[in-house]
Amino acid sequence: MAARRPAAFAAFIGLACCIAASRHIAPEDYPDFYTNARVIRETDAWQKKYPELITLDEVGRSFENREIRAVRITHKVGSPAMVLMAGIHPREQPPTVCAMRFVDELLNAYGKDDEVTRLLNTRELWLIPVLNVDGKEY
Repeated sequence: MAARRPAAFAAFIGLACCIAASRHIAPEDYPDFYTNARVIRETDAWQKKYPELITLDEVGRSFENREIRAVRITHKVGSPAMVLMAGIHPREQPPTVCAMRFVDELLNAYGKDDEVTRLLNTRELWLIPVLNVDGKEY
């Protein structure tokens, strides 16, 4: 009988595969498609909709003094953590898209899916959807 993989591991592998399989999408092909402003709007909306699960943290400032935002997703602060970063190469849209969709799916499944609920009750997931915020502006 095969061992069952923990949900956190499965979620991480799923995101990694999504990013690895993605192709480059030029920003001009999708106007306002996950700009830094859109990421900020969506993460703010998550915090309002899921205040028991979402904390927004500034983890640093860019060279041009823009906020580098992290989204902490958990129901139990202080749990073991996993960090996911996207938006390192700002013209590569799929990593940010995958990361944002991944978090949205986790939030929508919390309380409905046993594995997701257990994951967020026992772990902290930190997501930095856009690490290179200055590059994303250009």
